Amino acid sequence: MTDLAMQKDRFNASGQNQGINMVQNLVLEINNELNEHLEVINENTSEIQANYEYTAQLDSKIAKLNERLDNIQLFLRGLAKADDLIKEAKSESSYQIQPLTSKEKRLFLVLYTNPTKAFSYKDLVEKLGLPENLVTEYISSMIEKGVPLIKTYLNGKSYYSVDKQFRDHQTKTNILQITQRVLIA
Repeated sequence: MTDLAMQKDRFNASGQNQGINMVQNLVLEINNELNEHLEVINENTSEIQANYEYTAQLDSKIAKLNERLDNIQLFLRGLAKADDLIKEAKSESSYQIQPLTSKEKRLFLVLYTNPTKAFSYKDLVEKLGLPENLVTEYISSMIEKGVPLIKTYLNGKSYYSVDKQFRDHQTKTNILQITQRVLIA
């Protein structure tokens, strides 16, 4: 029995040693894996920190761009307002027109009532029933009196129309004082 008991004790001791060794090996493996995870986490933390810093830089640059865009918008609004004021001042104050005769007013009405068309002398002669020399004289007189007529050339012929801004101003203020009497005459 003693041999058997000794063998049993040796077996138990060697089994315990093997079990302890196995547990130690498992603990070492787990410890190694945890260390690897810790290294990966540290690497990810560094990467996250770098990304955060980069994002913060981008946010700063975007904020600066937004500020510049706001300044540009304010500047453009100021330009638009200034442009509108200049146009308004031009349309209201720059038209200093001497009174037109009734024939000149009739000629103006032909040009005024056809905003998309420019008229040649021949067209105006047909519309008004006046000789060409009178039509040319009336046009010259109207221009001298300050009526802004636009003269264009096509195939060597002169064509006349009313300046768009002046047309709008005439519509609003009747600066030429055209009445029903002129329309009937």
